[in-house]
Amino acid sequence: MVPYFGMKGKWLTFWVTTACAVVMALFGYGQGVFVGIIATPDFLDQFDLQDNPSLQGNTVSVYNLGCFFGALCVLVIGEPLGRKRTIVFGTIIMAVGALLQIAAFDIPQMIVGRVVAGVGNGINTATAPVWLTEMAKPSLRGKLIVSAMIANIFGFMLSNWVTFAFALLNDGSLAWRLPLAIQLIFVFAILCIVPWLPESPRWLISKDRIGEATGILADLSGVDRNNASIIAQSKTIQAIVRWERRHPFRWRGLIRGRVHPSGNSTLRRLVLGIGIQAMQQLTGINAAWYYLPILTQSLGLGSALTRLITACNSVNYLLFSFLAISYIEKWGRRKLLTYAALAQATLLTPLAILTSFSKPIAIIPLIFLLHAIFATAWHPIPWLYPAEVNALGMRSKGAALATATNWVVQFMVVEITPRGIEMGWRFWVVWTVANLGFAGVVWGFYEETTGRGLEEGLGGGWWAGGVKRRAGRDEDGVSGRRATGHREGGGQLSEGRERRVGFIDGVVWDESERDVDLSTKKVRQGEGMLRNEGVSGRDMAVVIEMGVVGGGSGKGIGHANRRRRSSEIGPLET
Repeated sequence: MVPYFGMKGKWLTFWVTTACAVVMALFGYGQGVFVGIIATPDFLDQFDLQDNPSLQGNTVSVYNLGCFFGALCVLVIGEPLGRKRTIVFGTIIMAVGALLQIAAFDIPQMIVGRVVAGVGNGINTATAPVWLTEMAKPSLRGKLIVSAMIANIFGFMLSNWVTFAFALLNDGSLAWRLPLAIQLIFVFAILCIVPWLPESPRWLISKDRIGEATGILADLSGVDRNNASIIAQSKTIQAIVRWERRHPFRWRGLIRGRVHPSGNSTLRRLVLGIGIQAMQQLTGINAAWYYLPILTQSLGLGSALTRLITACNSVNYLLFSFLAISYIEKWGRRKLLTYAALAQATLLTPLAILTSFSKPIAIIPLIFLLHAIFATAWHPIPWLYPAEVNALGMRSKGAALATATNWVVQFMVVEITPRGIEMGWRFWVVWTVANLGFAGVVWGFYEETTGRGLEEGLGGGWWAGGVKRRAGRDEDGVSGRRATGHREGGGQLSEGRERRVGFIDGVVWDESERDVDLSTKKVRQGEGMLRNEGVSGRDMAVVIEMGVVGGGSGKGIGHANRRRRSSEIGPLET
C-alpha cells in the first residue's frame, strides 16, 4: 500500500495540520461544554447541585487538574511512544472519560469522568503542537499552529452554541448528555486520521531510524529522498542528536544550574516556555470570560439572553483569531505578544474605571474587544513557542512542563476569580499591571523564533551556556529572520581548510565555489553537489562543537572547542 495514500508535499502537510486541528478542537469543545451544561435544570436535579455552588465549581475545575497531570505524563511517555502514538493514547483516554460522563447518574462518577477526560486532554495538548511544529517548514510553522488554535476556538464556540440550543429545548437528560456525546465525534475523527499520517522525522532520527525519517522529510517537501536539501537536513538533525547524546541533561543538575560548559541553555529554554504559558493565563482573559455572564445578569437579562451574549462573544473570539494568520510570520512572535499585552492593559484600564462606577452596559463591549485582542497573539503563540524554543532532546518534556503550567495556573485563576470579582475595580487593576509587566518581560527576555529552523541555536551564540543577555538589546534576539551567526560563520574545519558555514532554511551548508552562496541564501544545483550536500558528516561535528550552529557574531568562533576531534561524534548517515 502506498504510504499516506500517495499524498506528499502540501497535501501531506495539510492533513497533519488537520489532525492537530481536530485534536485542538476537541480540547476547545471539551473545555467549554461543561460550563454550558452545568446550569441546565435536569443536570442540577440529577446530581443534587441546586444549593451547592462550591461542588458545582469543583466539578468544573477538576478537569483542569486532570489536564495538569496528563501533561506531566508526557514527561514519561512522550519520548518512548513518539508523537503519533502519544496522541492516540491521549485520545482513547479522553473517550473513556467522555463515556463515563455521558453515562453518569451520580456525582462521583461524573467527577471521575471529568478527571479522566482531563488526563487525556493534557496528554494531547502537550503533544499535538510539538508534532505539528516538527513537521512544518520554518516559513509555515507559525501559520499552521495558528490554524490549529483557530480550530480550538471553533470547538469552544461550538460548545457554546450547542449547549445554548439544548438548553432551549430543555428535553430532560438529553439536554446535557447529547452535548457531552458530541465529543466522541472528534475522538472518532482523530483515531481515523492520525494513525496513517507520518511520525515526526526528528523523533525518528532520535531513535536512529534514519532511513524512515529521511523518507518522511522528502515526502513533506514533495521531493525525492536523494534531493541534496533533504540529505543535508537529515544530516543536520543527526548531528544535533549526536551532540545532545554527548551532552545529556540531568534533572538534578538542571535544577541546580549545573550544565555542560558547551551546553545550550536547557534550563533557560524551559523557563521561557513555562513562563509564556503561565503569562497567557495571567492576562486576565479567563476572569473576563467569567465576568461576562455576571454583568448580563446584573442588567436583569434572562438566562437565555445571557447564554446568547456569551455565545456571540465566542464568535467574536473566533473571527479575530484569523488575523494572526496574516501577521504571525510578518510581525513575529515578540512584537505580536508585546503589542497585544499593551493593548490588553489599555482595555483593562477603562474596564476597572467603569467597574468602580457600576456601568455594566459599557463594560460588555470592552470584554468583547479584550477577547478580540487576545485571540490575535496570546491565544496561539504560547502553544507554539515552547515547541520552537526547546532543543530536540527536551522538546516534548519542555512542552509538557509548559502545558502543565498552563493548566495549573488556569485552575488557580478559576478558583480565585469569583472572590476576586467581589473586590470590584481593584481586581482589574491587578490584571492591568500584569499585562504591562508581560510586555516588558517578552520584549526584554524572549528571543524571536520566526522563520528559524528548529535546529538553529544549538551550542554557542544566543543559547551558549553561561551567556547573560537580554533579547531586546541583542540583534540575534530580535531578528525575525536569521540571527547574525546563523547567516554565516567561519572556522578551521576538520580537513584544515577555511570555509564559511551557515543556515539556509534550517539546514547547515558549507560554502564552496559551485554549490552554496551564503550571501544570497541560494543552493546552486549542478556538478559538485554530491561532494557538498550540506556540511559533511565529519565537518558537521566540528561545526557544531565550534558554536557556528548556535549563531552569535562569528567572532572568535572555534577557539575553545577547535581541539575537539570530529571522530568523537562519528560519521552521519544519509
